[in-house]
Amino acid sequence: MNWRMPAVWTMAAAVLAGCISIGGKSRAPFDPASCATREFDVYFEGQSTALSAETREAIVAMGDMVEGCAVENVRIVGSADAAGSESVNEEVSEQRALLLADFLARRLGWPRARMDLLATGERGATTDEGLDVPMRSRAHVTVTTVAP
Repeated sequence: MNWRMPAVWTMAAAVLAGCISIGGKSRAPFDPASCATREFDVYFEGQSTALSAETREAIVAMGDMVEGCAVENVRIVGSADAAGSESVNEEVSEQRALLLADFLARRLGWPRARMDLLATGERGATTDEGLDVPMRSRAHVTVTTVAP
């Protein structure tokens, strides 16, 4: 037996230990229990429809949590605060939902055909007293996954 193959032995040890590293990224073995319904919010600055680098990283981290699961459905609800006109806010919320759907499909490989998008505009962005409710500059994502 040739004991001069440390890379092969290191990889074998990692696999036996239950963790492998691919491209410098450690991955635990697939756990079917990780497949479930998960929800997360994606926040935007003001009337922006752009994803910051930090936000993209957070979304990818969420995708990593369900990696290996089959995506059954993704619901994306885009919202806006009451800062602009009603029509502008409706457009902003729609653009946020579309942007996220495209990012999730392109970056995480989630099937675009299984995504339901809803734009709520500024609905729910003000209280009865007419005050802006904080954190309406967002999109809410619900992803339902199952074990393959």
